[in-house]
Amino acid sequence: MTQTYYAPFDGDDGANLVIKTTLPATLATLRDHYRGATEPTSPIEGQFWEDTTTGLLKYYDGSTWWVLAPLGGYVGGWGRGGLVASLSATDSLTFWSAPCAGIITELRILSETATSGSSAGATEWQWEVYNVTQAQALFSGTVGTGTSLGGVGGGELAVETEYLLTVDQNPDVAAADVLRVTATKVGSPTSPLTNVHFEIRGYPNGL
Repeated sequence: MTQTYYAPFDGDDGANLVIKTTLPATLATLRDHYRGATEPTSPIEGQFWEDTTTGLLKYYDGSTWWVLAPLGGYVGGWGRGGLVASLSATDSLTFWSAPCAGIITELRILSETATSGSSAGATEWQWEVYNVTQAQALFSGTVGTGTSLGGVGGGELAVETEYLLTVDQNPDVAAADVLRVTATKVGSPTSPLTNVHFEIRGYPNGL
């Protein structure tokens, strides 16, 4: 789709061209929020742009393009998932690179296997989110199925039930920062966990 806005002709010159070609093209451009891989020409304050290069919906304030939301993703926030078919020992999944600067808010975990009888630091699955690029942990302590960390959570996993851990430190990420999730097996907790789905949530800067 074109990224060019065609201003209407003055008077009657080129009227047929406007009606048959230029006007329909301009209306189509407005309908899809200037969807394309390159920045629209001559943007004005209040204009939207669906940036297909970064996969983000952007808004122009007169001088800067601000990120509003991902295209085809979660409204008002990022969402990115990774799947481990069977988790029977300590394992790490490096699976997300930030498309732009933003804030990470939480880790969500889903599993087809429930845990039970976990005890803090003795028999449990422990979880970590780590910014590999910045060498920073996003939890301030150990979070596991037998532990509870203020502001973060932790507890037993139920079958196909969301398990939410809230980031409590180092939430800021820069463009291209890589995040890693690690599941650590301590003692002999429920094993294996099958079809474990990890999902990072957050939002880009400019919201």
